[in-house]
Amino acid sequence: MPHARITSVASAVPALVSVHDIAAFLAPEQGGDKVTHIAAQAEIATKGLAVDPRAEDPRGWSTHTRMLRARDEVEPLAERALGTALSRAGVAPEEVDFFAPSTSTVQAVPGLDVLADKVGMRENAQRMPLGPAGCYAAVPSLNVCRNQTAVNGGISVLLVADMFSPHLQPPPYDNEQAVVLTLFGDGAGSAVIRPGTDGHPGLDILDVESLYLAEHRDALKLEPSASGLRMALSPDLPDIVAKGLATPVDALLARNRLGRDDIAHWAVHPGGLRVIDAVASTLALPEDQVSASRAAMRAYGNTAGPAVLTVLERLWDTVIATPGQHTVILSFGPGATIYAMLLRSGG
Repeated sequence: MPHARITSVASAVPALVSVHDIAAFLAPEQGGDKVTHIAAQAEIATKGLAVDPRAEDPRGWSTHTRMLRARDEVEPLAERALGTALSRAGVAPEEVDFFAPSTSTVQAVPGLDVLADKVGMRENAQRMPLGPAGCYAAVPSLNVCRNQTAVNGGISVLLVADMFSPHLQPPPYDNEQAVVLTLFGDGAGSAVIRPGTDGHPGLDILDVESLYLAEHRDALKLEPSASGLRMALSPDLPDIVAKGLATPVDALLARNRLGRDDIAHWAVHPGGLRVIDAVASTLALPEDQVSASRAAMRAYGNTAGPAVLTVLERLWDTVIATPGQHTVILSFGPGATIYAMLLRSGG
């Protein structure tokens, strides 16, 4: 298959708020002490919240109101990420042939695909809404765009966006919900994919591998409730990732006649402190290989679907600097599902 090349990545978040300030706001509630305790340990300084509960508390809203607000808030945020990715790639909207938006938290039809019209894509540009897939969404969605561009040519654009702030849950808060309230923030990410022969610098998408651990499908869930979307997040998830991670990673590398030491850069999903630590330990990665993931988590929390794109954006100038170097993207999410994608810098 001809190579498809990622030629730009961009992310966007709403106004950043202090995680500790949000924890202090929730502290008087039943279980609020758990939120403040988790926030103190999480190593997350800020995250983007389109709906700040200190100014406008969504906890009394109906699910209908929450979903409509998520739709209204996500569009300008996603449009910003999309516009930046197109601009960085030097691509005009009317040049886009295939548009793949993905979200797990904003449910409406039409959905994020309406942005094709807003930014000026052609009427006959193909649109394929994807998801929901949760935190692993970016990698399989990139693979959809890769296949489209490699087989049919043309320019594909990925957009991933998730909104958690309209779905802030009411008390009482147990340890699980305290982690959810601390960890997840709003965000959007976009990438432009072109044929790898067009001379534009970027990252060729070489291969992808996944692993689905059905016995752990309840470890991470996002389901509708009377108070919006409610997440279930098992404290065992980092251990589940650690146990399964080597299988898809080593299969991906072996198929391409590579070993872990041949990978120059790792873009690891910033799924939380313990998740990043588990990945680094399992793959024996030095600290500098996960520092971008830690920095993204510290600044934005876990934005779910677009999260690993924020890491790749931070690494961008480094990963494309030396032609021929390999990068692996890792994302993890509901299922439990692990995705690994192999990239090679080219130009």
